[in-house]
Formats: sequence, structure tokens, C-alpha cells
Amino acid sequence: MNPTEYLLLGVEQYLRELPDDEFNDLMQKVRPPDGQDPPKTGSTAFIRQIIGGDDD
Repeated sequence: MNPTEYLLLGVEQYLRELPDDEFNDLMQKVRPPDGQDPPKTGSTAFIRQIIGGDDD
């Protein structure tokens, strides 16, 4: 198992343990309302590089 898989398991466990109201608040922060583009940040490329989502 690689480090990314361990990270994903930890995130999944964290999300499962969140109370419903906190989970809903978090989803509202990270998901744009319907019809809007997700927020753009300068760290997107960095995060993709770290988690392997960028095929340079």
C-alpha cells in the first residue's frame, strides 16, 4: 500500500465519523452550488502533483 492509499483511508474514516451537520457544512464549503465552477486556487497544481493526478 502506498502513502496516498493510507491518506485516503484516513480521510474516508474521518468523513465517516463526522456528525451529519458537520459533514453537510464541509460539503457546502468544498462543493460549489449548482451551475458554478469550483474555486480556482494556486495550490491545485501542487496538490495534483503530490497525489499523482497530474500526468506531466
